[in-house]
Amino acid sequence: MIGPMPADRHTRWEVSVVIPFFQRERGILRKAVVSALRQEGIPTPQVIVVDDGSPISADSEVRDLLEEHPRHLVVLRQENGGPGAARNTGIGYARNHARYIAFLDSDDSWEPAHLRTAKRALDGGFDLYFCDAVHRDGKRTVFETRPIPPEECRLVDAEHKLFAFTGDLFWRVLAGRPMQIPAVVYRVGAFPALFRTDLRMAQDHFMFMQVASGSPRTIFSTACNVRLGYGVNNYNSAEWGTPEMLRRIFYDQLCMMDAARQWGGAPRYRPMFRAVTQRHRRDFLNNIISASASARRGEVLPVARRYFKLDPLAVAVLPLALAGRVRTRLQR
Repeated sequence: MIGPMPADRHTRWEVSVVIPFFQRERGILRKAVVSALRQEGIPTPQVIVVDDGSPISADSEVRDLLEEHPRHLVVLRQENGGPGAARNTGIGYARNHARYIAFLDSDDSWEPAHLRTAKRALDGGFDLYFCDAVHRDGKRTVFETRPIPPEECRLVDAEHKLFAFTGDLFWRVLAGRPMQIPAVVYRVGAFPALFRTDLRMAQDHFMFMQVASGSPRTIFSTACNVRLGYGVNNYNSAEWGTPEMLRRIFYDQLCMMDAARQWGGAPRYRPMFRAVTQRHRRDFLNNIISASASARRGEVLPVARRYFKLDPLAVAVLPLALAGRVRTRLQR
């Protein structure tokens, strides 16, 4: 159930920030909330923390901030449904009284200029904004690993490093999305879609494809205003040859096959959908071989059954994958 709503719920907000929360380590949430509340150059945003049945309650993590910012900080509570369900709850709470909605994960943080730059960009008539982000290893940025070609953008504001995206956003998301959820801010009403909760570990990618299919007016900043952190993150913490990685690939494949049914009919996108699907299949087979030889092999069969039901062709390709692994070992 969702927790009590504050009396000023219908106050109009320039920006509402949605933070899903599920953590097993104390001290992570506070940094994210503080970075949202202390944005510079704009009125203090509304920050909505959705406690998704977290083992450590959100209330206990930000109790002093709730007292310090009673109008600006809201904690909602619900049974565990995953980050997509938590974000949907936050969106539903915010969309009737916010102009823009921003996303921030509980283990990530923003630079003080993030929302000011986003607001400046969106005020120019755009629907979707995102910026660069520092990877969790602290060594690279998202735009360094997934660059946006110069021919797909147009400089709008040199001071704030703002560029209008002029390419095919759906193609860019499909090829390797350059935006991360904590770097996204959008105009309320531009995107009626919510996150698909059945995709658990791939809902972000599907949402971005769904949004991109509508050809939104998109702007981005090369300023690195987001820092990705470490916490409970089922997607990024999955290691090769583990049941977690098998589950991650299963949801990636489910996401891509559903997306192909909706948008794969266009000749331009068909080869990319095929290539990504084949890569997921290859990665799953290689992982299942490694995971089956590990101490956790008992956890492999349930995931394998679900995957082979989703992608029956993988069963036919499995002997080839096994032969390839044997050949590689013999060569070594």
